[in-house]
Amino acid sequence: AEVESHLRVEIVLDLSASMRHQDSQQFKKIDYARMVAAALAYMSIGQGDQVGLRLVNHSGNTLLKADGGYRQFHKILQLLLSREPEGKFSTHHSHLANLSMHKRCMVILITDLHAHQDEFLYLIKLLQARKNEVIVFHTLADNELSGNIKASRIKDLETGEIFSINAQQLSAAHFQKRTEDIREAIHAMQVSYARLTVGEPIGISLKSFLERRRFLF
Repeated sequence: AEVESHLRVEIVLDLSASMRHQDSQQFKKIDYARMVAAALAYMSIGQGDQVGLRLVNHSGNTLLKADGGYRQFHKILQLLLSREPEGKFSTHHSHLANLSMHKRCMVILITDLHAHQDEFLYLIKLLQARKNEVIVFHTLADNELSGNIKASRIKDLETGEIFSINAQQLSAAHFQKRTEDIREAIHAMQVSYARLTVGEPIGISLKSFLERRRFLF
C-alpha cells in the first residue's frame, strides 16, 4: 500500500454551458467530467488527502471546503450532481485566486477550455501565484476532435449567439491545431496538461494525474 500523503486537493469543475455538448454516442462532457472528478476525489481521500470542490460558471462558484474522510466523498458526489451547466465560464477569478496557499496544495481544473484562451491562462497564473501545483484536464468530445459536426450554423452554448461557420472552422485539423496551441501554452507555464476524450476508460484518463502526483510525495 502507498504511504498516505496528506495533500490538499482542490477540484475546480467548469460548469459553463459548453459542457452540455454530447459526443457521437450522446454522452455529455459534463457527465464524463463528473465521473473524472469523483474518481480523483475518491483516490485522493483514500491516500489521506483533504479534498475540496468548486463548480464554476458566470453565476459564481459553489464551494465545498476541503476535508478528508469518506463522508466528504459523499458530500462531493452530492455537489457534483446538484447543478447543471449554464452560461459562460466565470470571467471573475477572485473566488478562485484565494485558493489555499498551503505548501502541498494541488489544484485540478476540469474544463473544455471553450472560454477565451487568454482567460484560462490568466486563471492559471493566478493559481500559480498562490504557490499551487496546477493540473489541467482538457475534456473534449470525439466529434469535436474529428470535426464530425454537421451544421452550417451553430449556437454558442455559453452565449446563446447563433453564427455561421464553414468547413474549415469545423475541420479536425482546425480544431486540433487550436487544441495543440492551448496545450503548448499551458506546458510553457510548466503546468501539467492531459486531454480527456469523453467515453474513454477513466483509468487511462487519470494516468497523467497519478504520474504527476508521485512528484509531490
